[in-house]
Amino acid sequence: MIVLYGCLFCIALGTAVLILFLKPRFSPRRVWGLVAALAGVLALLNTVVFRLAGDTLYVKLFPLLNHPPLLALTFYISCQRQWRVFFQFLSGVLLCFFVQHASNQFYLASGLRPWGLILGYALVTPGVLWFFVKRLRPLYFEVVEQVGGWPLLCLPLVMYYIAMFVLLPDFVGQTPAATVLKPFLTFLMVSVYGVLMALFDLVRRQAGERQDREMAALQRDALRSRLETAHAAEERARIERHDMRHRLNTLAALVEDGQTEAALNFIGEARRRLEKTEQRRWCADTVLNAVLDFYFSQAQERDVRVECRMAFPAELPAPSAELAMLLANGLENAIKACGELPREQRVLRCRSIASPRLMIEVENPCVRPPLWDGEGFPVATQPGHGVGMRSIRSICRQYGAECLCSWEKGWFRLRVVF
Repeated sequence: MIVLYGCLFCIALGTAVLILFLKPRFSPRRVWGLVAALAGVLALLNTVVFRLAGDTLYVKLFPLLNHPPLLALTFYISCQRQWRVFFQFLSGVLLCFFVQHASNQFYLASGLRPWGLILGYALVTPGVLWFFVKRLRPLYFEVVEQVGGWPLLCLPLVMYYIAMFVLLPDFVGQTPAATVLKPFLTFLMVSVYGVLMALFDLVRRQAGERQDREMAALQRDALRSRLETAHAAEERARIERHDMRHRLNTLAALVEDGQTEAALNFIGEARRRLEKTEQRRWCADTVLNAVLDFYFSQAQERDVRVECRMAFPAELPAPSAELAMLLANGLENAIKACGELPREQRVLRCRSIASPRLMIEVENPCVRPPLWDGEGFPVATQPGHGVGMRSIRSICRQYGAECLCSWEKGWFRLRVVF
């Protein structure tokens, strides 16, 4: 019965780890309801097969009984597809084997007493779950969109799976080979998995450095734009001051001649010219204002009409540099999309709401609906595209924001809610 109880525990642990390792496309309540139902069915099925077949045959049948339905549930629930789901599944198998074999060391050390196995599970399982939830899972979610070559990354895990279930089907303690080789292969595979984690961490740091470089370039361009705008406004103001005395003389002559309507029109024209010399201030934050000014100026230069209404809270939910990067990517994508349309259809709408939570929204016309991936985000159809959206999603994950993309009645909308 110890074999059955250990396998049932591994089913529960592996199912929980597997669900935590993926991004579901259903509500948490529905997901865990499906998981609980499948776990209950598998527990009943395993108990019946164990009693009918015995422990030796049951251990050999274990992967056939449990892994196909668990893998099918994973594909059904997960937003992601293909090899990433296999990587998540095989990672869950490895974690379960590590817990099992590490706990078996306590069992062997206690002289094959049941309390030794219980103690091992009680000590090892919380530590593994803590490491998974706090370190492995966040790291994986940060790099899953940036890492390629998932079949190659799955290869060592597939080889480990074949070794554990095909080449060494016996359980630890049944044969000397299984008792020695299975834990050895598990601890060796954990070391290999640590190398994969180091690779993921390297990708994450490189992505962060790339974002920092992009942010520095963005700030540099925005500052240059602000300086050019300020210089142009100062030059226009200087010219207006120089011409003011001429306009006053003209206005005085119109008033003396009784041409009231012409004088009023002349005043209105002078007012409009003065308004052109004013610098636009979109928000109080210097970095955000520079980004908005830079991209709105770019939009106007490309004959894109800008409709803007911005409001930011006094305390931002993320550093202004990160929000600036998010806005820059969203506005740049919208301006590029507008550039492919006739001039009369080029419109850029940008707004933000400060309360109850900061919401940033960017809209632009889009004649045809985009292609969507399994997570509801647009798929890039040209080489080199899609980097901006990946950057936006990375920032949202880092600061717990919700990122939504939609297409409705010829308009594409990007909405980020913190």
